[in-house]
Amino acid sequence: MRETVVLLCMLAAAPAFADDVAGVYDVKFETMASDCSPPPVAIGRGKLTIATKKGGLTLDVSPLPQLAGGTTDEGKVTFKSNRVFGTTVVGLLAKYSATGDVKGSKLDLLVVADYIKQTDSKPYCKQSWKVTGERKK
Repeated sequence: MRETVVLLCMLAAAPAFADDVAGVYDVKFETMASDCSPPPVAIGRGKLTIATKKGGLTLDVSPLPQLAGGTTDEGKVTFKSNRVFGTTVVGLLAKYSATGDVKGSKLDLLVVADYIKQTDSKPYCKQSWKVTGERKK
């Protein structure tokens, strides 16, 4: 019985946290690492949106595709692309992921792009950005 009560409390609390992180953020991107030459994508400042959808979260930030995700038991947010996407660089595809924190109105994520050669589907290079910002009021 006690386990049931604990589980119900955890399930009831999960959507509230998702609602706490949902919103539109003004963000800046800082390139953390890249073994690509030249780097396929350059991102500076932008708008990032986290929304609730079907019991999970989505992350939208241009020029990347929408990523699906959720929250972890530790209060982190995680997102990933469910498939491979085309890029603006001819011959390269990419899978994307993001992980980090949203504390109050502050966002701190690490976004990673894994690029894949379209010709043979083998890994080509990686690029990552630190994304920081605040929720719009």
